[in-house]
Amino acid sequence: MDKDVMTDTEMLLAAFREFRLGMQNWIEKTGSKTTLTHPQMILLAVLDDLGESTMTALTRKMGTTMGAVTNLVDRLVYAGFLDRQHDTQDRRVVKVRLKDEGRDLIRSANAEIVEYLARFFGQVPARDRKTFLAVYRKVGDLVRADEVADKTSAST
Repeated sequence: MDKDVMTDTEMLLAAFREFRLGMQNWIEKTGSKTTLTHPQMILLAVLDDLGESTMTALTRKMGTTMGAVTNLVDRLVYAGFLDRQHDTQDRRVVKVRLKDEGRDLIRSANAEIVEYLARFFGQVPARDRKTFLAVYRKVGDLVRADEVADKTSAST
């Protein structure tokens, strides 16, 4: 691999970590009014994107274990933010979906996050923002394509 690519990738990883930690700290400070943890908020956001999901699909999407997702879902069901039901065709399949309270909470939190980030992103020239977004999407597409290729080769 090209040395410049490796150096740039190391710098990208460091920037991702710094950004993630900054966001996590801000969310924990401002999210205290919800009493939800960062992983619980992520699960609500994932379900807001997916609509309804099986526990297995949710586990894959979040990149964690079934036990961790089950624990998160248990707490969010108990808090009144999620519904969990067994599939009518196959009782082994458990489906999870947001209740209105969960949807309202995550959309309100997302609006706050967008407003917070816009304070900083707005200081970057529009041309640079567009370039950043295009590159970020391109790398995301390549990573997803690699995941699909891995799943395909693993199943053959």
